[in-house]
Amino acid sequence: MAVLAVLFFTAVVSATDIYVPEGGNQTIQQAVNNASGGDTIIVRDGIYHENVNVDVAHLTIRSENGSANCIVNASGPNDYVFNVAADYVNITGFTVENATGNHNAGIYLESMEHCNISYNNARNNNYGIYLYSSCNNTLTENTANSNNYCGIHLNDADNNNNVSCNWVQNNSVNGFRLYSGSTGNTIERNNIIANGALQADGSYHWNFYNDQGNAVDAKNNYWVATDNETIDKSIYDDEEGNGKVTFYPPLKGASPCAPIPEAATIILFSVGLVVLAGYVVLRGRK
Repeated sequence: MAVLAVLFFTAVVSATDIYVPEGGNQTIQQAVNNASGGDTIIVRDGIYHENVNVDVAHLTIRSENGSANCIVNASGPNDYVFNVAADYVNITGFTVENATGNHNAGIYLESMEHCNISYNNARNNNYGIYLYSSCNNTLTENTANSNNYCGIHLNDADNNNNVSCNWVQNNSVNGFRLYSGSTGNTIERNNIIANGALQADGSYHWNFYNDQGNAVDAKNNYWVATDNETIDKSIYDDEEGNGKVTFYPPLKGASPCAPIPEAATIILFSVGLVVLAGYVVLRGRK
């Protein structure tokens, strides 16, 4: 028992906080290269021009003061801002932008498990956050807005991904896209607003695209609209070969656990909620 206690204590104290920029860790990638499992990389305020490959398991990378103060701008548009290539990785508190090449994303996971992606702002990428063939991950309290293709994309990502409390808005083609066996995931308490093409009747087409044959449970999300017909118009699931999306019951108001993106303007003045030109206008009593 004493030997076990010593071993456990050694494992705990060996974990290190690594600050960027500091010493030999002037970039996030340098810090990852110098890190070991269990370490935490803390990134100070600033703009970093990098494509970061995270290949160390059990590693946390977080900003010091939140996504508004710590921006990682893809140094090359044809690569991911963060490519998560190890299990048990936490990416928290960054703005990730300008990974605009085809199939590239602000944050990308392929064949990974038990990762946590939270409190990030994925904007102006081709895909905001992209999970490929990955399971048992958590995507929560992120914003995915103004991406060229899709806000959050699950491709062959089945079984126990928790995608909740995200604000997904103003993405050019889809807010959410599920493809090729992406089933058994929790998708709830997200605000899915003004994604895809604006229709003549004021609704948005392809807010949510189920591009696979499997049914998807998307209950308890917020779609702005309150009537089922308008919500259904914004969900692409009724073509041959596409599985149905169950969205009822929807949330009646914006999910309070989802962070409000910087682009949103909130105005309080009477009762109800509308969307104007991609801005969220909340109405409530003063």
